Amino acid sequence: MIVLVVLLSSVLFWGLFQLCWGTFLFVLHSLDLGLRAERFAAGPDKSRVAIVLVHGFADTPKAWQRQADCLAERGFAVLVPALKMNGTAGTWEAAVRDAVAEARERADRVWVWAHSMGCPVTLAAQAGADGLVLWAPFFEPWLGRAPAKALLLAYCLLFPWGYTPTWFPALRTPRGGDGVPYRVRRIIPVRTFRAMLSEPARALAAPQPECPVAVLVSSRDTVVRNAASRRALPKADFMRASDPMSGHALTNAADWRINLGRALTFMRYHGAA
Repeated sequence: MIVLVVLLSSVLFWGLFQLCWGTFLFVLHSLDLGLRAERFAAGPDKSRVAIVLVHGFADTPKAWQRQADCLAERGFAVLVPALKMNGTAGTWEAAVRDAVAEARERADRVWVWAHSMGCPVTLAAQAGADGLVLWAPFFEPWLGRAPAKALLLAYCLLFPWGYTPTWFPALRTPRGGDGVPYRVRRIIPVRTFRAMLSEPARALAAPQPECPVAVLVSSRDTVVRNAASRRALPKADFMRASDPMSGHALTNAADWRINLGRALTFMRYHGAA
Protein backbone atom coordinates (compact mmCIF):
# COMPACT_ATOMS: atom_id res chain seq x y z
CA MET A 1 0.00 0.00 0.00
CA ILE A 2 2.80 2.40 0.91
CA VAL A 3 4.59 1.59 -2.35
CA LEU A 4 1.41 2.31 -4.31
CA VAL A 5 0.92 5.63 -2.54
CA VAL A 6 4.54 6.61 -3.21
CA LEU A 7 4.18 5.60 -6.85
CA LEU A 8 0.94 7.52 -7.35
CA SER A 9 2.39 10.51 -5.54
CA SER A 10 5.44 10.44 -7.77
CA VAL A 11 3.30 10.28 -10.91
CA LEU A 12 1.13 13.13 -9.64
CA PHE A 13 4.17 15.22 -8.77
CA TRP A 14 5.71 14.57 -12.20
CA GLY A 15 2.46 15.50 -13.91
CA LEU A 16 2.13 18.75 -11.96
CA PHE A 17 5.79 19.56 -12.61
CA GLN A 18 5.36 19.00 -16.34
CA LEU A 19 2.19 21.10 -16.33
CA CYS A 20 3.99 24.02 -14.68
CA TRP A 21 7.18 23.55 -16.69
CA GLY A 22 5.32 23.16 -19.98
CA THR A 23 3.24 26.28 -19.27
CA PHE A 24 6.40 28.21 -18.44
CA LEU A 25 8.10 27.14 -21.69
CA PHE A 26 4.96 27.92 -23.67
CA VAL A 27 4.88 31.45 -22.23
CA LEU A 28 8.57 31.96 -23.06
CA HIS A 29 7.98 30.64 -26.56
CA SER A 30 5.12 33.11 -26.97
CA LEU A 31 7.39 35.93 -25.86
CA ASP A 32 9.96 34.77 -28.41
CA LEU A 33 7.36 35.34 -31.11
CA GLY A 34 8.34 38.98 -30.73
CA LEU A 35 11.59 37.83 -32.34
CA ARG A 36 9.80 36.84 -35.52
CA ALA A 37 12.56 36.15 -38.01
CA GLU A 38 11.58 38.64 -40.67
CA ARG A 39 13.45 38.54 -43.94
CA PHE A 40 14.99 41.76 -45.19
CA ALA A 41 16.80 43.15 -48.21
CA ALA A 42 19.50 45.77 -48.64
CA GLY A 43 21.41 47.44 -51.42
CA PRO A 44 20.28 48.55 -54.89
CA ASP A 45 17.25 47.11 -56.64
CA LYS A 46 19.45 46.15 -59.59
CA SER A 47 23.05 45.00 -59.36
CA ARG A 48 25.58 42.90 -61.25
CA VAL A 49 25.84 40.50 -58.31
CA ALA A 50 23.37 39.66 -55.57
CA ILE A 51 24.24 37.87 -52.33
CA VAL A 52 21.76 35.78 -50.34
CA LEU A 53 22.71 35.44 -46.66
CA VAL A 54 21.30 32.38 -44.86
CA HIS A 55 21.40 32.26 -41.05
CA GLY A 56 21.74 29.22 -38.80
CA PHE A 57 19.72 27.37 -36.20
CA ALA A 58 17.92 29.43 -33.52
CA ASP A 59 19.26 32.56 -35.18
CA THR A 60 17.44 35.33 -37.02
CA PRO A 61 18.33 37.29 -40.17
CA LYS A 62 19.79 39.90 -37.80
CA ALA A 63 22.82 37.63 -37.49
CA TRP A 64 23.90 38.95 -40.90
CA GLN A 65 22.95 42.60 -40.34
CA ARG A 66 26.49 43.99 -40.29
CA GLN A 67 27.60 41.99 -43.31
CA ALA A 68 24.43 42.96 -45.19
CA ASP A 69 25.00 46.66 -44.54
CA CYS A 70 28.65 46.40 -45.58
CA LEU A 71 27.82 44.49 -48.76
CA ALA A 72 25.06 46.94 -49.64
CA GLU A 73 27.54 49.82 -49.33
CA ARG A 74 29.75 48.00 -51.84
CA GLY A 75 26.92 47.92 -54.36
CA PHE A 76 25.67 44.35 -53.92
CA ALA A 77 21.98 43.54 -53.84
CA VAL A 78 21.49 41.63 -50.57
CA LEU A 79 18.63 39.35 -49.53
CA VAL A 80 18.40 37.70 -46.12
CA PRO A 81 15.68 35.02 -45.90
CA ALA A 82 14.26 33.79 -42.61
CA LEU A 83 14.46 30.17 -41.50
CA LYS A 84 11.44 30.00 -39.22
CA MET A 85 12.15 28.28 -35.92
CA ASN A 86 8.76 26.59 -35.97
CA GLY A 87 9.30 25.30 -39.48
CA THR A 88 10.55 22.14 -41.13
CA ALA A 89 13.42 21.22 -43.42
CA GLY A 90 11.13 21.68 -46.41
CA THR A 91 10.05 25.19 -45.45
CA TRP A 92 13.67 26.24 -44.79
CA GLU A 93 14.82 24.98 -48.18
CA ALA A 94 11.85 26.68 -49.88
CA ALA A 95 12.83 29.96 -48.22
CA VAL A 96 16.34 29.70 -49.69
CA ARG A 97 15.04 28.82 -53.16
CA ASP A 98 12.60 31.73 -53.08
CA ALA A 99 15.36 34.14 -52.02
CA VAL A 100 17.67 32.98 -54.81
CA ALA A 101 14.83 33.28 -57.33
CA GLU A 102 14.11 36.82 -56.16
CA ALA A 103 17.81 37.64 -56.30
CA ARG A 104 17.86 36.51 -59.94
CA GLU A 105 15.42 39.29 -60.71
CA ARG A 106 17.77 41.84 -59.14
CA ALA A 107 21.15 40.73 -60.47
CA ASP A 108 22.95 38.85 -63.23
CA ARG A 109 24.76 36.52 -60.81
CA VAL A 110 23.68 35.21 -57.42
CA TRP A 111 25.93 33.96 -54.65
CA VAL A 112 24.81 32.43 -51.36
CA TRP A 113 26.62 32.86 -48.07
CA ALA A 114 25.34 30.54 -45.36
CA HIS A 115 26.23 29.92 -41.74
CA SER A 116 25.98 26.74 -39.64
CA MET A 117 22.68 24.94 -40.29
CA GLY A 118 22.04 27.35 -43.15
CA CYS A 119 24.81 25.53 -45.05
CA PRO A 120 23.16 22.10 -45.33
CA VAL A 121 19.81 23.84 -45.89
CA THR A 122 21.36 25.70 -48.83
CA LEU A 123 22.91 22.56 -50.30
CA ALA A 124 19.71 20.54 -49.88
CA ALA A 125 17.68 23.34 -51.49
CA GLN A 126 19.68 23.07 -54.73
CA ALA A 127 18.72 26.63 -55.59
CA GLY A 128 21.24 26.92 -58.42
CA ALA A 129 23.49 29.67 -57.06
CA ASP A 130 26.53 30.79 -59.04
CA GLY A 131 28.77 30.38 -56.01
CA LEU A 132 28.70 29.44 -52.32
CA VAL A 133 30.55 30.61 -49.23
CA LEU A 134 29.78 28.33 -46.28
CA TRP A 135 30.65 29.60 -42.80
CA ALA A 136 31.16 26.82 -40.21
CA PRO A 137 28.97 24.24 -41.99
CA PHE A 138 26.77 22.00 -39.84
CA PHE A 139 27.53 18.58 -41.36
CA GLU A 140 28.41 16.52 -38.32
CA PRO A 141 26.31 17.73 -35.38
CA TRP A 142 28.20 17.76 -32.10
CA LEU A 143 26.80 20.40 -29.78
CA GLY A 144 29.12 21.44 -26.99
CA ARG A 145 31.09 18.25 -27.76
CA ALA A 146 28.02 16.10 -27.02
CA PRO A 147 26.27 13.90 -29.63
CA ALA A 148 23.30 15.91 -30.81
CA LYS A 149 21.03 12.88 -31.24
CA ALA A 150 21.56 11.91 -27.60
CA LEU A 151 20.68 15.49 -26.65
CA LEU A 152 17.51 15.28 -28.73
CA LEU A 153 16.50 12.06 -26.97
CA ALA A 154 17.02 13.71 -23.59
CA TYR A 155 14.94 16.68 -24.71
CA CYS A 156 12.09 14.44 -25.87
CA LEU A 157 12.04 12.71 -22.47
CA LEU A 158 12.40 15.84 -20.37
CA PHE A 159 10.19 18.17 -22.40
CA PRO A 160 7.15 16.23 -23.61
CA TRP A 161 5.33 19.51 -24.14
CA GLY A 162 7.36 19.93 -27.29
CA TYR A 163 9.54 22.95 -26.48
CA THR A 164 13.23 22.93 -25.65
CA PRO A 165 15.42 25.62 -24.12
CA THR A 166 18.51 26.35 -26.23
CA TRP A 167 21.32 25.75 -23.77
CA PHE A 168 24.16 25.52 -26.28
CA PRO A 169 26.97 28.03 -25.58
CA ALA A 170 27.22 28.91 -29.28
CA LEU A 171 23.61 30.13 -29.26
CA ARG A 172 24.04 32.69 -26.51
CA THR A 173 23.59 36.31 -27.46
CA PRO A 174 26.70 37.25 -29.48
CA ARG A 175 28.60 40.25 -28.21
CA GLY A 176 31.65 40.24 -30.46
CA GLY A 177 32.59 42.76 -33.10
CA ASP A 178 31.49 46.37 -33.28
CA GLY A 179 27.74 45.83 -33.64
CA VAL A 180 24.86 45.96 -31.23
CA PRO A 181 24.10 42.56 -29.69
CA TYR A 182 20.93 40.92 -30.97
CA ARG A 183 18.79 38.28 -29.33
CA VAL A 184 18.52 34.68 -30.47
CA ARG A 185 15.57 32.41 -29.88
CA ARG A 186 15.47 30.75 -26.47
CA ILE A 187 12.68 28.19 -26.89
CA ILE A 188 12.63 25.86 -29.89
CA PRO A 189 9.96 23.24 -30.75
CA VAL A 190 11.30 19.68 -30.57
CA ARG A 191 10.10 19.03 -34.13
CA THR A 192 12.28 21.91 -35.31
CA PHE A 193 15.26 20.54 -33.43
CA ARG A 194 14.64 17.20 -35.14
CA ALA A 195 14.45 18.92 -38.53
CA MET A 196 17.78 20.60 -37.86
CA LEU A 197 19.40 17.21 -37.24
CA SER A 198 18.00 15.86 -40.52
CA GLU A 199 19.47 18.63 -42.67
CA PRO A 200 23.05 17.26 -42.90
CA ALA A 201 21.74 13.97 -44.29
CA ARG A 202 19.51 15.79 -46.78
CA ALA A 203 22.46 17.93 -47.90
CA LEU A 204 24.79 14.96 -48.28
CA ALA A 205 22.16 13.13 -50.35
CA ALA A 206 21.97 16.05 -52.78
CA PRO A 207 24.33 16.25 -55.78
CA GLN A 208 27.65 18.00 -55.17
CA PRO A 209 27.45 21.69 -56.18
CA GLU A 210 29.17 22.43 -59.47
CA CYS A 211 29.67 26.12 -58.71
CA PRO A 212 32.69 27.55 -56.84
CA VAL A 213 32.49 26.70 -53.11
CA ALA A 214 34.52 28.14 -50.24
CA VAL A 215 34.31 26.96 -46.64
CA LEU A 216 35.29 29.28 -43.78
CA VAL A 217 36.04 27.45 -40.53
CA SER A 218 37.34 28.22 -37.05
CA SER A 219 39.86 26.00 -35.30
CA ARG A 220 38.00 26.43 -31.98
CA ASP A 221 34.57 25.35 -33.22
CA THR A 222 32.91 23.16 -30.55
CA VAL A 223 29.56 22.84 -32.34
CA VAL A 224 30.60 21.14 -35.58
CA ARG A 225 33.59 19.17 -36.74
CA ASN A 226 35.59 20.78 -39.51
CA ALA A 227 36.73 17.38 -40.79
CA ALA A 228 33.14 16.62 -41.73
CA SER A 229 33.10 19.61 -44.08
CA ARG A 230 36.20 18.33 -45.87
CA ARG A 231 34.56 14.93 -46.34
CA ALA A 232 31.27 16.43 -47.50
CA LEU A 233 32.85 18.98 -49.86
CA PRO A 234 36.18 17.55 -50.99
CA LYS A 235 36.56 19.99 -53.88
CA ALA A 236 35.83 23.14 -51.86
CA ASP A 237 38.44 25.77 -51.06
CA PHE A 238 38.94 25.95 -47.30
CA MET A 239 39.73 29.18 -45.45
CA ARG A 240 40.53 29.37 -41.76
CA ALA A 241 39.11 32.27 -39.75
CA SER A 242 41.78 34.77 -38.74
CA ASP A 243 40.66 34.67 -35.10
CA PRO A 244 40.82 31.05 -33.86
CA MET A 245 38.88 32.04 -30.72
CA SER A 246 35.86 33.10 -32.76
CA GLY A 247 34.41 29.63 -32.43
CA HIS A 248 31.22 28.70 -34.25
CA ALA A 249 29.68 32.18 -34.39
CA LEU A 250 31.85 33.38 -37.29
CA THR A 251 29.33 35.93 -38.48
CA ASN A 252 29.64 37.73 -35.15
CA ALA A 253 33.32 37.27 -34.43
CA ALA A 254 35.27 40.34 -33.42
CA ASP A 255 37.11 40.21 -36.73
CA TRP A 256 34.00 39.76 -38.85
CA ARG A 257 35.27 42.32 -41.36
CA ILE A 258 38.34 40.17 -42.04
CA ASN A 259 36.16 37.11 -42.57
CA LEU A 260 33.92 39.13 -44.87
CA GLY A 261 36.99 40.28 -46.80
CA ARG A 262 38.11 36.68 -47.28
CA ALA A 263 34.74 35.74 -48.69
CA LEU A 264 34.81 38.70 -51.06
CA THR A 265 38.33 37.81 -52.18
CA PHE A 266 37.09 34.33 -53.11
CA MET A 267 34.21 35.85 -55.05
CA ARG A 268 36.56 38.29 -56.76
CA TYR A 269 38.81 35.41 -57.81
CA HIS A 270 35.79 33.89 -59.54
CA GLY A 271 34.82 37.16 -61.19
CA ALA A 272 31.91 38.08 -58.94
CA ALA A 273 33.19 40.92 -56.75
